[in-house]
Amino acid sequence: MDQRSYFAHSANPAGVWHRLGDHLDAVATRARALAGSAPWADEADLAGRLHDIAKYGDLFQGRLRGEQSGIDHWSLGAWIALRHHKAIAAALASQGHHIGLQHGGTVAAPTARLP
Repeated sequence: MDQRSYFAHSANPAGVWHRLGDHLDAVATRARALAGSAPWADEADLAGRLHDIAKYGDLFQGRLRGEQSGIDHWSLGAWIALRHHKAIAAALASQGHHIGLQHGGTVAAPTARLP
């Protein structure tokens, strides 16, 4: 399958399919724009490029055609961000966007009151 044949989403009501490369570029551009001149602007761009990267798999494309279900399309991007870029925020952004962020334990209620 040619990279131009991979899609981010199934057809919209007008029957138009959103190409995955276009989607990833658009999200990365928007994330970088929202970051502005922040020191993490590059990582925001990376998060946008990786957040749906596993949609470049035939199983996910089958999901869009109704042939598969329950395909994880986000954890690969988080793994690439961590393993290859050491980009913790980009990994958390991918996970958080898709399934929310989990905390590692209970959160204690504050005991002090501010004046």
